[in-house]
Amino acid sequence: MIDWRAIAALSAFACGSPTMRQPMAPQRQSVFTKLEPKACRLVEENLGAGPYWIRRCKGPAGWRLDWSEDDLREDLRLIAADGRETELRLTELVANGAFNSLGDTIEWRGRGPAKPDRLIVRVKVANHADAGGPDISKLAVVRLTGTPCVVAIVGPGHGQSQKAREIADRPMRVCMSD
Repeated sequence: MIDWRAIAALSAFACGSPTMRQPMAPQRQSVFTKLEPKACRLVEENLGAGPYWIRRCKGPAGWRLDWSEDDLREDLRLIAADGRETELRLTELVANGAFNSLGDTIEWRGRGPAKPDRLIVRVKVANHADAGGPDISKLAVVRLTGTPCVVAIVGPGHGQSQKAREIADRPMRVCMSD
């Protein structure tokens, strides 16, 4: 008599049963940092001629952000857990020197909340073609590994946030230059 249970068990073992597969890699996840004055400590401020301010915000996994405004242009400096600092140069690379402000939420992407390797930040750029019109919303995708840098800019349009996440979740390209 054929023992079908034994054959099924051997077949499952040879082909790899669902319970014997390797664990799946964790899905990419997002955690968020709010960019708002009450959530970020004021580090430096000059209210005189050429006013500016710098606020320090906490991010996940020991990351910190220096969020600054100078001459109606906002920018970020990343500070890694080991103290390395990197200017992202969002005003230059994303806003092309135009007046801008940053969105109120930073999205950190990675294989878990404690392992971000990408960052997405909204940059609202003044619309010089339509004075008084709405700002142009762009998303900057930032690589956090190695020397952090902007690797992509996603222009306005339907599905903008999803497109930025898809770029952030792919192998990273080279840094954008001036």
